Amino acid sequence: MSFVRSMLSALSWRQLTAVLALSFAMPIVALLQGTPLSPARATLLALSAIACLLIILGAAEAVSRGAPVRYVNALAVSILVLGNFLMAAIALHYFPSQMSPAWVPATMRWNSVIAFGLDQSLWGVLALIVYLNRRIAERMLQRVRQVESQRVRQESELVESRLAAAQAQVDPQVLFADLANIRDKVQSDAPDADRQLDELIQRLRSALARAVIGSGSEATKA
Repeated sequence: MSFVRSMLSALSWRQLTAVLALSFAMPIVALLQGTPLSPARATLLALSAIACLLIILGAAEAVSRGAPVRYVNALAVSILVLGNFLMAAIALHYFPSQMSPAWVPATMRWNSVIAFGLDQSLWGVLALIVYLNRRIAERMLQRVRQVESQRVRQESELVESRLAAAQAQVDPQVLFADLANIRDKVQSDAPDADRQLDELIQRLRSALARAVIGSGSEATKA
């Protein structure tokens, strides 16, 4: 039931309207060409188009759930072809005069079923391939975007970890106290002022090096 609900949730009024418009456009074209279609054939075209749309949506849902594409294609094409032939056979049984001209012998009327089934199945298979390929391309693009978003997020977390590591290696209060002490000694011309300044610089360099090494090891583990 969840499969059917997911499949029907993908059905939109735009898709249904487009399918019905295409199915009803064929009788109009036939009428303009001087070969109007019977009501039974026009209705059969609409039913075939709707069935084709449902089969395509079901195939797309199966692929999105992890089913192999080649198996889904084979099953969808089989259902599509058999469905078109079955609907044409039912229509011929109940509306023989509308499915085939009266002058056609009864033994030859099955040709109309074969012609209708092949014609509709060809368009249905083409629509199936185009729709599935488009959905597969959309999913691949979505995965690429997710991977890129994850990479950007990891880089941001890495930068934050480097800053945190650098802050952990250097205590701001101790740093400010050392700087104030060195400043006082420089102002009083104390002989060890230069030595303390060199020691502070070396301590800051060591802390920065440890922070970079630590963040590099974390990135390697990730």
